[in-house]
Amino acid sequence: MATPPPDWKEVAEATPVFRFVAAAEDPTPRAEWFLSDDEAAAVREEPPRPNRVEKEHPDLLNGLSVYKTRDDAQDYWDAVRQKATERREPMRLPDSIAEAMLEPGCGVSIDDRNEPDGHLYARGAPDAFVPLIRDVRPGADPTVRLYP
Repeated sequence: MATPPPDWKEVAEATPVFRFVAAAEDPTPRAEWFLSDDEAAAVREEPPRPNRVEKEHPDLLNGLSVYKTRDDAQDYWDAVRQKATERREPMRLPDSIAEAMLEPGCGVSIDDRNEPDGHLYARGAPDAFVPLIRDVRPGADPTVRLYP
């Protein structure tokens, strides 16, 4: 079944989003946390690993995955950790979850596919996200605040 094409919309009101980031060693927000899926694959020197929807709409790879709520992001992080533990495999997600508060005019647009798990695509220059970071917490213990 075909899925609708991306509908990138500029942020119209203050909108929190949550992103998996590697922050355990250094929780200082940085642009590399917000590379698009295509850019991140190039840095890893690997081809992108698109899901079904991204194969149908490659423009989504110009964005990056974020979640609507901390609980959405945490639920996904916990599920991936559980599977990795069961399979005795390394965790494939970064160790922490960052909260960015997107504001109108911040240079970020969103494609909301109304996924039941709260997943969204965000698109903008990686540097645009850095000043918007309000909070970083480890996925393994979200009661601990790493930043600020």
